[in-house]
Amino acid sequence: MFSTIPVSWRDGYSQNVTLTELNNDLVLLHAPAIVIFTVLMVIGVLGNVVVLIIFIPSPSSLQKVCILWLAVIDLVACCVGIPILLVSMYLPYHFPSEKLCQSVRFMHVFLVSNAIFILVFIAVERQRTLGKLGQRTSVTRTNVICCIACFAGGVIAAPSVIVYGNRTVQTGVYNMTGTECFVQDHLENALLAKLYFVFQLVLTVVCLVIMIIMYVKIGRMLKWHKTFRKKSLRLSTSSIATSSSRLSTNGRHAPSTITDSHNSCQWNSRRSKSHKPRQDADTISDEMTKMFFAVTVIFFFSFIPHLIIIVMTQFNKKFSQDMTSSDIVFYNIFLRSFVINNVTNPIVYLVFMLNFRKACRKLFCRCFHVKETYSVT
Repeated sequence: MFSTIPVSWRDGYSQNVTLTELNNDLVLLHAPAIVIFTVLMVIGVLGNVVVLIIFIPSPSSLQKVCILWLAVIDLVACCVGIPILLVSMYLPYHFPSEKLCQSVRFMHVFLVSNAIFILVFIAVERQRTLGKLGQRTSVTRTNVICCIACFAGGVIAAPSVIVYGNRTVQTGVYNMTGTECFVQDHLENALLAKLYFVFQLVLTVVCLVIMIIMYVKIGRMLKWHKTFRKKSLRLSTSSIATSSSRLSTNGRHAPSTITDSHNSCQWNSRRSKSHKPRQDADTISDEMTKMFFAVTVIFFFSFIPHLIIIVMTQFNKKFSQDMTSSDIVFYNIFLRSFVINNVTNPIVYLVFMLNFRKACRKLFCRCFHVKETYSVT
């Protein structure tokens, strides 16, 4: 997985060069990736902690429960996964432990699989509930399905304990080799490892297709609901105006015209007020749909580059060999692109969710000793 020393550097080493010196030189090319992922780790920890603080007191809907599950997944990834990732970039030729390697690889696949299944569940449930007006998914059902997603994620991650381990890695300098965390040496050319990575890629693409179909249906349903409500409101307003006009032009009812018109206006006002909760609910529904769609898009665009590179390195053993210095820099960033997903969810919530923005403002006011409540309504 880790690259060799750049070709242009190799002639500058003497035969007495040590593996530690080669390791330290390669770390220089990892520095941009190390800085980027360290910053992302800090942002991810702070952002997901804020999400948990705000939503834990009020897990009252499918959306909030799923947000909590995703926040826990992202927080574990930021607190455990990214630090070990940074260790591997500091020690590209000296990975310290095979057990640590297997554990972190299992955790990575487990967390990513959980997130994929939860996002699929969100899309399917939103499409189902929109198709059955007024029906809501219970919190209990949501938690049960998320637990099932965890079990499925564990099943998918289980082979990683067998596939991954400490592996010999070529440095490209005087046939010196180091140790990295990737597919074990005896499975390097085995069909099992190749099928495992292809399976992950196919599963990701299938889930992506399912979610695209679901969100297209959701978009059509929301558009239909909006059109239907506008027509209904327009027809009711038109019928009221027609009724008032008839009363005012009918001589027999002239004495009561003012009273009837006043009553009609009052009824119209009450009807408009009755539409407001429905409009608020529609606004929240649109908000949640856009927000979860954005989370899904970011997830796949951050994870698929990583998975494609892994599959390519497994089928083409020379893919990461003989790279230039700039190639190594970009290779290490895109290889770990999945980290972006663990950081961006709180930012997406902040952009799309008005209640979350209000709750964040109240939370920060409270931190500065301003008396504010910060539960999400």
